[in-house]
Amino acid sequence: MKPSLLLLAIAVVVIPVAAQDAAEADLRALMANRHKASLEGDADSIAKTMADNYLQTDISGYVQDKPTWFKEYFNPIAELIKAGKFRWEVLDQKEMEFHIFGDSAVVIGTLEAKGTGARWLP
Repeated sequence: MKPSLLLLAIAVVVIPVAAQDAAEADLRALMANRHKASLEGDADSIAKTMADNYLQTDISGYVQDKPTWFKEYFNPIAELIKAGKFRWEVLDQKEMEFHIFGDSAVVIGTLEAKGTGARWLP
């Protein structure tokens, strides 16, 4: 039997720490702007932070794409905020983890939210 050589190539993409830190700083700034826009009911600013193929799964497992999320969740609350009928008492992002993959990122965390005013029912 003739000996053979098996070569295994593994490609690893390494992003320099400085680039990751800069990307995380940019994401933190974007998240801060998004937080401000949420408090103000600013749908245009929120939309700019979301990919067109955005999907969200809420705590009960309900999945919404971007247009559905705006229609069923954000826009009704934004209208109440702008009319002065609702405000967020607490809207805190916690335990934020930033996972950067080249030109993409995943942000994972928890949101504590408590509002005052008109009741919104989905």
